[in-house]
Amino acid sequence: IQDLIKIWATKLSSCQNFYQNYSADVNNWDKVLTENSKKLSELFADIVEAEQSQNKINSNLMYLEKQQDDIEKFLDYYEDKINSIYSNSEENILILNNGNKGNNNNNSNVNLSNDRKREESYNNAILIDEHLDELSNDLTVLINDINDISDVFNKSIYKDEQKPGNDKSDLLQVHKSQTNERDNGSDNGYKLSSIIKLLNNHLNSLRWLENNSELLRDKI
Repeated sequence: IQDLIKIWATKLSSCQNFYQNYSADVNNWDKVLTENSKKLSELFADIVEAEQSQNKINSNLMYLEKQQDDIEKFLDYYEDKINSIYSNSEENILILNNGNKGNNNNNSNVNLSNDRKREESYNNAILIDEHLDELSNDLTVLINDINDISDVFNKSIYKDEQKPGNDKSDLLQVHKSQTNERDNGSDNGYKLSSIIKLLNNHLNSLRWLENNSELLRDKI
C-alpha cells in the first residue's frame, strides 16, 4: 500500500506540474487575445476615421473640380475680352498714326468707348483676382486637411510598431497581419503624397495666375 501511495503521489506531483505549466500557457494566450482585441478595436476606430476623412477628401475634390471648371470658363471668357480689347486698341492706334482726323464729337465717342472698355477690363481683372483668392484658399485648406490625415495615419502606424510583442510563436499570425497593414499603409501614404503633390501644383498655378492678373490689373 505504501508503494502504491508513493507511486500515486509521484504521478500526482507530475500532473500538478503539468497543469501548472498548462495554466501558465493559458494565461499567456489569454493575454495575447486581450491585447489583440484592443488592437482590433483601435484598428476599427482608425478605419472609421479614415473612411470619414476619405469622404471629406472626395467631397472637397469634387468641389475643387467644379471650381477648376468654372475658372477655366471664366479665363476663356476673359481671354476673349482681352484679345478684343487689344485688337480694338491696335485699330485705334493705327487710325491715330494715319492722321485720321474726325470731329470733336467722334473723338469724344471714341474716348468714351475706350474708357468703358478699360473699366470693363478692370472689373473683370478684379473678379478674376477674387475668384483666384477664393480657389487658392480652398486649395490651402484641402492640403492642410490631407496633411493632418496623413500625420494621423503615420502616427497610428508608428504606434503599432512601438508596441511590445509577446511570444513570437503565438503572435506569428498577428505579425503577418500587421506587416500587411503596414504595406497597405505605405501604399495609402504614397497615394496621399501624390494627391498632395497634385494639389500643390494646382496651388502654384493659381498663385501664378493671381500674380499675373494683378500685373494686368495694374497695367489696365
